[in-house]
Amino acid sequence: MNRAEKRRQQKITRKENKKYLARKPGGGKLDSQQNQSTLLALDTAVRYHSAGDLSKAEGIYRQILQTDPNQPDALHLIGTISLQVGKYEDAVELIFKSIQIKPGNVNALNNLGDALKMSGQPEKAVDYLVKAIDINPNYAEIHNNLGAALQDTGRLDEAIVSYRKAIELNPNYAEAHNNLANTLRASGHLEQAVDSYRNSIDINPNYAEAHNNLGTTLQDLGHLNEAADYFRSAIDIKPGFAAAHRHLTAVKKHSKYDDDIRNMEKIFLQPDTTDEQKMNLAFGLGKAFEDLHQYEKAFEYFVEGNSIKRKTFNFEIEQTEKHVRSLKTAFDDALFARNRAAGCANKTPIFILGMPRSGTTLVEQILASHPNVHAGGELNVLSDAVTSSFDKVKYPDRLDHVSSEIFSHLGDKYILSIREKFTDSAFVTDKMPYNFMHIGIIKLILPNARIIHCRRSPQDTCLSIFKSLFTSEGNEFSHDQIELGQYYNLYLELMDHWHTVMPGHIYDIQYEDIVGDQEEQSRALLAHCGLEWDEACLKFYKTVRPVTTASSVQVRQPIYRDSIQSWKRYEKQLSPLLKTLQ
Repeated sequence: MNRAEKRRQQKITRKENKKYLARKPGGGKLDSQQNQSTLLALDTAVRYHSAGDLSKAEGIYRQILQTDPNQPDALHLIGTISLQVGKYEDAVELIFKSIQIKPGNVNALNNLGDALKMSGQPEKAVDYLVKAIDINPNYAEIHNNLGAALQDTGRLDEAIVSYRKAIELNPNYAEAHNNLANTLRASGHLEQAVDSYRNSIDINPNYAEAHNNLGTTLQDLGHLNEAADYFRSAIDIKPGFAAAHRHLTAVKKHSKYDDDIRNMEKIFLQPDTTDEQKMNLAFGLGKAFEDLHQYEKAFEYFVEGNSIKRKTFNFEIEQTEKHVRSLKTAFDDALFARNRAAGCANKTPIFILGMPRSGTTLVEQILASHPNVHAGGELNVLSDAVTSSFDKVKYPDRLDHVSSEIFSHLGDKYILSIREKFTDSAFVTDKMPYNFMHIGIIKLILPNARIIHCRRSPQDTCLSIFKSLFTSEGNEFSHDQIELGQYYNLYLELMDHWHTVMPGHIYDIQYEDIVGDQEEQSRALLAHCGLEWDEACLKFYKTVRPVTTASSVQVRQPIYRDSIQSWKRYEKQLSPLLKTLQ
């Protein structure tokens, strides 16, 4: 790290400290009933804390607590240090104790909410942040933090309201503008998100994260050159911004070994580069060297990136295996026979499902090019309905006790949900790949819905998954070759079951067949969906719509054959996967 970078980092650290060390809104001194020496010690510690010397600050806070273990300000402030260095559980414990002693400390309530959110307890975070707002409703930072906690609980509309309130109280709050944009993007309002990101950057031109986020949103909207410009801006501001480096490789086709690759390699080898940075850089370098046809080197980086990612979570393929077995047992011929009259008759949804990277985005783009179809993208509506309507312990084991009326109600609820979002088109696609787990439920609650199952060569599908860094939950199987192969085998097993218990209800479409004869496959696809032929479906790459998946770049291009049997480039390296698939 050079001197300029160190100075910039110190400036950021001081800014972060101000966030946690804000006294009572509007200024004022620490509220303490302790003696003068305690107040002087606290004041000294806060000065170190504000300057970024966390070690000295913590030492003084601990000295104060040795004398008085219940000193609320010292408990709160040492808790903020734990929060800053990522010890979130310690932060929760310390700040909570402080609040028990001094319940009305708004700043402590705010920091406790932040700590609870970071420790994976956003629901509890919401409770404490609401308490803080009740005490002082004009504290912009608390509204911003509440928005973040609400977003983590999936309450996106409420999060948007909180961010807008923070901005109303402080129009120059760049972080709140950025966070609002993130939530608007997650809600599917990408154009509004672009405006909010631009507002954030106008306020703080050196806000690297906002530049990067704007770049990813522009990429989703198909503005690839402009997206690249913002990724470069993020990197100029923050040279070690590994995610921005990776995003740049996604929108750029590398034709030579250039400075972009050299910079990624340099950062990757620096001793102070974190695992998260290395992970992002590894996937970016893998993509870059694959562009250059240096496949051995590319795969080494893909392995490195996946290895780092795999260490960040617990995953047991046995749990997936158990769930697939349960689905096969529960969704039998008898269940469907008992519920022949169940479900909502509405024909609006077209479910597009299958393994990730199997062509689901391409199929949706073809359908979305038809004037009577609206692309819904990857919706969580169905999985949320299953989670909220059935006891997790009993689903799917006790479906034989569920009445036909319940299934019909769920179908009505699904239709109402998508119609609230998409009001105009005759058909709406739901392109959540993992809905292949829910085909049985789809048949029961929406018997007239079309189900399009996207298939692709197992080897190419799994390779494409392995080369992708998934940032959302649900893809834990994808970062180890053997686990990836085992998951794919379970997927095939389950799809065989669905075809057996509901013959003719699922429409299979093969990616390689689309590439081989796009028009014939597109005509057959539209006919199955009850749609008249439209020439626009052949020029799907010209259809302007947001695409937020890993295929956002590919579907902006005409059909190409480069990805057919691409796994053969890596046949030797893929040996563990190939043996598992066999």
